[in-house]
This record gives sequence, C-alpha cells and structure tokens, in this order.
Amino acid sequence: MAEEAEPQAEATVLTSDGAQVEAPSLPAEGTVVEAEPDPEPTPAEVLSATLQTVVEQHGAPTQTAFDLGYTSSTRLTGLAYAQLIDFDLDGTDELLVAYSTSDVGGPFDYVDYQVELWGVQDGEARLLLTETPHCGGGGNLMGVTVLDGRPYFLTGKGSADYDYRLYGLSDGQLVSRTVYRECEDPAYASAEIDGAPASLEDADAFLARIHEGATYAELDHRTGTGADALAITQETLATLGVA
Repeated sequence: MAEEAEPQAEATVLTSDGAQVEAPSLPAEGTVVEAEPDPEPTPAEVLSATLQTVVEQHGAPTQTAFDLGYTSSTRLTGLAYAQLIDFDLDGTDELLVAYSTSDVGGPFDYVDYQVELWGVQDGEARLLLTETPHCGGGGNLMGVTVLDGRPYFLTGKGSADYDYRLYGLSDGQLVSRTVYRECEDPAYASAEIDGAPASLEDADAFLARIHEGATYAELDHRTGTGADALAITQETLATLGVA
C-alpha cells in the first residue's frame, strides 16, 4: 500500500509587529523575471539636473561690486540668472538661464552672457533657445514680458533708437517677435515690427506694451545692483534643490 504524502506546511514569515503571514510565492525554476523599468523622471527632476550641469560648467552665482565714489558698478558672473516660467502655458515650467562667458574685468568693463531656455520632452531636457543678449550703453538688458497673456523672454537696447527681440513658445515651438527703430529724428527715422515696415507711432506703441508688462534683470550695470536677478536665481536654485 502506497504511503500518502504528508501535506507540506505553508511557508510563513513574521511581520515587524510579530504577526505570522503567508510568505510570498517564488517564481518557478527557470522563469525569467523582467525587472521593472525605471520610472520616468518628473519635469522638475529633469530641470534640476539641467541647472546643476549649468552650475558645474559655469560656476555658482557670484556678484562683484565696484565702488566708484560717485556711483556703484556691479557684475553677476557664473550662473547669473535662473527662473522657472511656463512659457507655453501648458502647466509645466520651462527653465530660463543666463551665465557669463567672460571675466569680470574692471569697473567699466561689461561681462558677456549666454541665455538658454530649456524645456522637457519625453522625460529629457530639450534646448529650446540659445541667445546672446544685446549689450547697450547701460549694460546687458534682458528680462521677461507678457503680451496678450503670453510670457516672452526679451532682450534689447535703446529708448529713442531701439532694437528688441522677444521669444516665446506656442505648442512647443519657438515664437519670435521684434521691434526696431533707427534714428531718433522723425524726419529720417524708420521702424519695423516683426520684420515688416511700421510707422514710428506703431513701433513706439508696441515698445511701450513690451515695457509695460516687463520685469528686467540687471546682470551687468553701472548703477543697478543686480539684486533682483540674484534673488530670483537663488529662489530657483532652492526650488529645484540645486546646491
């Protein structure tokens, strides 16, 4: 008479609170177990890594001040500007950065900067724009403005004679706008808006709209302090957890 097989006791494990529960079953011998794919990084994690790379390549924000007696002169070098802005209004921020590409020099020397706009696509950083800000008589002028409810990065120079470029995003694509006026004297002046001839009145009115909605960052200025740009940059570094 064949002996009956004794029933095997179920494997159990103890939990941290002392309870005894059934152990999880193991896959059969020879079964190939596929590893779980790594989760896609969040947009904030992608932009954090991007900003960390900029700091590593160009240096942390550094402000240098010169006392000229009658006025002050300041320079921001390294990572000079960083701000999170939802340029295409899709609910996800892009990262606007500016970093120095030349040394501080003396109190009357200007620092050169490079501006980059980064977005996130399919879990990876995407460079949307690279631009060199205009350098006018008062230094590099750059900032952010709002036209018709949409934010734009802007760079420009001049007030009577002027040249401004604006960059925004729409459906993930770069959108640019320009306004230009040559010669202050109306008898000889000419103007353009978005590359097309325009009246002086229309160009001046468009520039007024740009200024009305703009926040400027003085990265390199003989009378400004650059404190606004530095404060925005430090806040962005803290938000993205970049040391």
